[in-house]
Amino acid sequence: MIPTLSHILQLKDFAEQQRAMVKFVTELQALSATEQSDVFAALDEFCTSQPEADQDAACQVAGLLVGRITQLESKTPLSWTDGQLQQIAHLYDQVPANSNLRNQLLGLLATIGNQAALDLWENRVCHDPPQQRSGIILAFAPLMEHRAELTQPLFDQLLAHAFSHLPVAAAVLDLANFAFRTGLLVPHPAASRAAQLTVLLGELAGQMARIEEGNIPQNWEPLQISQTVSDAVALIIPICDALALMGHETAIGKLNQVLDLKHRRLQTEAAAALAKLEDERGRQALIDLAEHPSVRTRVLAYADELGLESQISLEYQGDIATAEAHLATWLAEPEQMGIAPSEMNLLDNRELNWPSYEHPVQCYLFEYRYGSGEQAYRNLGISGPLTHAFSADLTHLSRLDTYAAFAGWQTTHQEVFAVPIDRARQAMPGVVAQLEQQVDNQQYRDCEPLALAGFFGEYQLIVRAHRAEADDADPGTLVVGNDHSDWIGPGNSAAPIDSNLALDIWRGRRLLVNFNSVEQFE
Repeated sequence: MIPTLSHILQLKDFAEQQRAMVKFVTELQALSATEQSDVFAALDEFCTSQPEADQDAACQVAGLLVGRITQLESKTPLSWTDGQLQQIAHLYDQVPANSNLRNQLLGLLATIGNQAALDLWENRVCHDPPQQRSGIILAFAPLMEHRAELTQPLFDQLLAHAFSHLPVAAAVLDLANFAFRTGLLVPHPAASRAAQLTVLLGELAGQMARIEEGNIPQNWEPLQISQTVSDAVALIIPICDALALMGHETAIGKLNQVLDLKHRRLQTEAAAALAKLEDERGRQALIDLAEHPSVRTRVLAYADELGLESQISLEYQGDIATAEAHLATWLAEPEQMGIAPSEMNLLDNRELNWPSYEHPVQCYLFEYRYGSGEQAYRNLGISGPLTHAFSADLTHLSRLDTYAAFAGWQTTHQEVFAVPIDRARQAMPGVVAQLEQQVDNQQYRDCEPLALAGFFGEYQLIVRAHRAEADDADPGTLVVGNDHSDWIGPGNSAAPIDSNLALDIWRGRRLLVNFNSVEQFE
């Protein structure tokens, strides 16, 4: 096993290395104690010996293996010696502070969960915390499974150091709220810090208010503004929750300060906290916030918890309203648009037999907009069998092709694949050559084969091309099979349909028409 790993780590092509590591970890079973030591020694040497420009890629490769070992540990705990745990900690110390591998290594220590592992975990979280914000949940989530290890002394140490790095502070408070809500620790682990949290909440709310007003230091770059907002939001949410769980009525003024912000998610959290503290303004604000799709799902959950659901209009509790809320919430996530749409309208809904579902499901298409007038951005998204939207403009597509784009994108199957054309020519030269002969050069120009796709035993050549008689600035996609040649145009040049999405549309058509009648889409 280890010579295989050593061979993988010596590969110079990182793309090839990642593919090899994926195959390696899928075949990886339980590790012996010796193999554990060899693996982490090899990873340590691999990550620390790379040039600085290659370290990110090296850490991604190492992370694949660490993630797999963590999965194995969560199912079948292994026997770890102090020396092996020190190897994990040493690797943590060597990799760049902003690498997600650090979060993964902390997650492994938390999953192992014995006292020696937790001591190493605590030491690094307190004194050298990971800087990669988006992956920090990997470091903390396993402790929710090791509930017996969540002790007041642990929280005392974490809370003493956490506030020097706000993402860590947010994760610590989330964990503390979990410990109290599940009855593991009473009183709340941060109860002695209620006054400090109240002051911090006011400071964060003030900072958010200044940013909303445009009162921002001139030397701040957009990335710094975005990160400041993200850190503030991530910490305000668990502080509101913690103060409500503690019943800390002294915080009502600061919670109202948060409620006055424009940020819908923060308004929701502040309103819920105020309602839990029996503040009437908070109750009414929570009821009113059901109007806004991006927070509706969360509002309804809080209303149910607080016994307020009967006071929320039925208009906001039906299937369409729920579907709208799911899409708006998804769009507002930082990884997507980052803010909720300014307007949403139901464009279509129908019951369809959908790939991977045993029974028909209700599908909802919404048109969403950002801004107003001629400069508004608009596109389509789906809710129901999945919640998703594309950056490519779908507004010009037929109903069948719109649904097909989402169905094809969602479908995963071992008989549905695509490989780059260079690899396909090496592996299946006869198939590629035969399909290339099917390209009609009288109808299309500038033809460039991109990939060979497979679809349940059939092969398709994916070709970037222009129509011979058209003057489209952007190329479209030709999907060529032995008995067909289907053209999918680029659409809006500002947000064109690329070859990957075109293939999704083609696949989705085949899947949906196979399970539904064509008339259902007319």
